[in-house]
Amino acid sequence: MELGQSGIRLTDLKLLLDFYGVTGDHAEPLQLLHVAEVSRRKNVTVQAFPLNAATYVASSYNFIVLRFGEASGVIYVETFADADYLDSPEAVRAYTRLWARLQAAALGPVESRKLILRIVDEIK
Repeated sequence: MELGQSGIRLTDLKLLLDFYGVTGDHAEPLQLLHVAEVSRRKNVTVQAFPLNAATYVASSYNFIVLRFGEASGVIYVETFADADYLDSPEAVRAYTRLWARLQAAALGPVESRKLILRIVDEIK
């Protein structure tokens, strides 16, 4: 396990990237290179949606599934004008199912790293 800059110990991090609309100067190559490098860590999984994903499962809001040990979890949801924590079992189940659908629609970790590096080459 590694201790991050925030002092929080991350045991597992999963990240889905959506490259919809990422072109030209909108994507910072150094940031994408950093994501590609971090994706090689054992406790990090990065999956990306390809630019032409026909199976993309839309999510209206950014959200994070937070798990604390064996507890059922908490969902942090960001909306356009607000943010909220959801801890009801129904909400946790619904967002966990949505997360599973998003992971299934995204590229695998190796293919995602290749896509990230290809995009970096294209925008340099």
